[in-house]
Amino acid sequence: MKKSLRVFLIVVVLLTSIALPASAASHKSVICHKGQTIKVAAKSVAGHLAHGDTAGACESGGS
Repeated sequence: MKKSLRVFLIVVVLLTSIALPASAASHKSVICHKGQTIKVAAKSVAGHLAHGDTAGACESGGS
């Protein structure tokens, strides 16, 4: 189930970044990367999710 959700999120991000104009696609998204909450460009989210990062802030509140 977790893998299915990750694949779904990757597809949504990819479709969104393709469908939006360049200015909208450059929006930053918050992800939890190796225990740290970071903001990345929308086009980078799929790659992060593919290697195990999660969408949204980290539970520990790291920044």
